[in-house]
Amino acid sequence: MNLEDSAAVIAVVDRIDNAIDRKDWGACPALLDTEVDVDFTSLMGGSPVRVPSDGLIDVWRAVMHAKKSSLHRRGNHHVVIAGDVAAVVSKGYVCNRLDESLGG
Repeated sequence: MNLEDSAAVIAVVDRIDNAIDRKDWGACPALLDTEVDVDFTSLMGGSPVRVPSDGLIDVWRAVMHAKKSSLHRRGNHHVVIAGDVAAVVSKGYVCNRLDESLGG
């Protein structure tokens, strides 16, 4: 793996986080494969799972309702690329803000 490929994968992860923060759900499908492996065990317990990307986007849309804003920050990326498949493990922090004055 070269650094350019790794940087390109990290850029996609950043674009996903930025799309979520902007609630730009239309941008998300182009950034994901049809199915994605997700691991939210540090947030919710359970086990890592493979889910349809459109289902994941629907969950993000529901969680990020009109009264909620977010700011995603991520670092310590570990990127593994095998052929046309990339995996990223990183440490992330999300600041969520609930604004009761907003409609929704």
